[in-house]
Amino acid sequence: LYCESIGALEYASKCFFLDDTGYIFDKAPEFSGPVYFVYALNEPLGSPLGHEFMQAEEFKYVSQFVSDIKELGIESLGLEAAEGEISLLTPNNARIIWQRGADLNVIHSNLKAFLNNEAIKKDEVFLKKINILDLRVENKVFYTFK
Repeated sequence: LYCESIGALEYASKCFFLDDTGYIFDKAPEFSGPVYFVYALNEPLGSPLGHEFMQAEEFKYVSQFVSDIKELGIESLGLEAAEGEISLLTPNNARIIWQRGADLNVIHSNLKAFLNNEAIKKDEVFLKKINILDLRVENKVFYTFK
């Protein structure tokens, strides 16, 4: 779903269906609870029908990354794209942030290495305590706790 804001995860109002290329094609009914993965823009589209959420190639690349990080134990509910960065929202209301246009294979590799660190692996609830995982600096992972 494309929604006006990532906050629409609680209730999907002013949301629209999009296809696997990011093309917004129809108004969605209202839902209670997070039924679909939500895509949002920092600056919402005025009239989203008939527009792309982002360019199709970038949309497919980002969608694949979101799918790939599930293997790392990271579930996500929604994604918000801004001009220079993308944020992924997890069920624990944590945000994973990266630079828009960055090599997502490198980001995935960095994230995997970080999560496989012994100190991180020992803390079984590490991902539940995270507020922000910041991947905007190349080959670095910064984080804050709630």
